[in-house]
Amino acid sequence: MRNKEVCVAAVQMRSITENKEANLKKSVEFIKKAAAQGAQIICLPELFITGYELNREGFLRNAERLDGPTISTLSNLAKELGVYIIAPLPEQGDLTGVIYNSAVLLDRWGEIVGVFRKTQLWAKEKLYFRPGDRLPVFDTEYGKIGILICYDAEFPEIGRRLALQGAEIFFIPSAWTIGYKHTWDTALAARCLENTVFGVGVNMVGEGQCGHSRIIDPQGRNLQEAGKDEETILIQKLDLGSLIKHRMDLPYLKDLRDII
Repeated sequence: MRNKEVCVAAVQMRSITENKEANLKKSVEFIKKAAAQGAQIICLPELFITGYELNREGFLRNAERLDGPTISTLSNLAKELGVYIIAPLPEQGDLTGVIYNSAVLLDRWGEIVGVFRKTQLWAKEKLYFRPGDRLPVFDTEYGKIGILICYDAEFPEIGRRLALQGAEIFFIPSAWTIGYKHTWDTALAARCLENTVFGVGVNMVGEGQCGHSRIIDPQGRNLQEAGKDEETILIQKLDLGSLIKHRMDLPYLKDLRDII
């Protein structure tokens, strides 16, 4: 029987550009702290292992396969702590030189549940990555999870398709910049409100990044929000059983009609 409550954690951290060893070590420390506070699903920011500010050669140099050192380390950690981990990284695909901006979902036994590859590439990302072409929803013992990476969250169609597949929580690992904080505030709240789902927005901090990771309820309201520059963990219990009430109060999905 599925649990109705789940404790989620958003790890807001600063990544050192192209220092995978330091970034992985820091992420492990944050994950251990989150697990000690009861977190059951822990999400890291977009491209946390490399940092965001790389060129194509940098991402190619640092891309990893799913059996590479980052996922192997976090897989062992997930099993040790008994937690789910969402780990975003540059993923080396089957073809040499073809990489994706991905997020890997690990379960509490250390197994890969699945991978989401960013579908909407922002600006120069189009020069570095191949876009993903699938919108999976991951069915876990804690509920159904949809993942959107950063710019994906600015497209209502992405969130709606995930919601119509049954997603109850959106995890949104990001490297959102400070100049677009207003879109971070608006897009995340809108995606949760229009689909009546919980949202976990997990952003980087550092030069040019806007921070302000947040956990959002199904009516688009912040349950928690971090500051601009602090490295921190947001931890929140979510009652998925309350989705019934939210969807009765705001019946967007029930009232949705396919109109041409």
